[in-house]
Amino acid sequence: QDATVREKLAAVKSEVQQIQQDLEKTLSQLESRFPQYAELAFPKPLNLQAVQDLLKPGEAVVSLAVWDRMLQIWVVRPGQSPVFYNSGIEKTKLSDLVTQVRASLGSAKRPFDVQGSHQLYQWLFQPLEAHLAGVDNLIIIPDEILLPLPFGALITDNDGPAFKQLAQLSSTGNVISQAEFGRYSNVEWLITRFPITVVPSASAFKLLRQSVQRSQKETDRFIGFGDPVLSGSGQERGGKMPFR
Repeated sequence: QDATVREKLAAVKSEVQQIQQDLEKTLSQLESRFPQYAELAFPKPLNLQAVQDLLKPGEAVVSLAVWDRMLQIWVVRPGQSPVFYNSGIEKTKLSDLVTQVRASLGSAKRPFDVQGSHQLYQWLFQPLEAHLAGVDNLIIIPDEILLPLPFGALITDNDGPAFKQLAQLSSTGNVISQAEFGRYSNVEWLITRFPITVVPSASAFKLLRQSVQRSQKETDRFIGFGDPVLSGSGQERGGKMPFR
């Protein structure tokens, strides 16, 4: 009986090894015949120098990683030494606030969580302000915890009457009036400070940058406009956006 078990285990082990060899062979063929797809499907990590080489003057990459009890941030700019920062913010606390702020964007009739938005800015970007001077294109690489966050909607300053009035409104959760809605134009949003690009990984940023370089060599151009009516239970179409 023991001999039979050993033979079966040996056969399974041999089968696993054969499958692994076949998989490695297939991946090798994929990389050879379709290198761009292979790079997208099986991205290889980039080192700091490789990321810097992709950047143009005035650009900065901010990489955000959330661990159980720590937030880690890298700032990479061309021609400068990378900056590393970490703080003891718990993963659950950060994740809950991201969910809360994002949920407050779901209705144009309810006030936006300006206090939560500013708190996230303090955690994620305020420590980096000195290292982002002169940046005219901010490229953010968040992890899966922060990827759902609309970074442009972070509020950089909690001073001023508009913020305080909106903070009071958000604490009540009452329906917001047209006049109160207009106060959002007097709040300092992160998107007004930097153009923001969000990419899921450094490898994805490399592919996008290479794609742009290729498209610039082509003559065809495309511009598209869309305002689709999607299926669902919603009764409203369009939205409102305050402008300064």
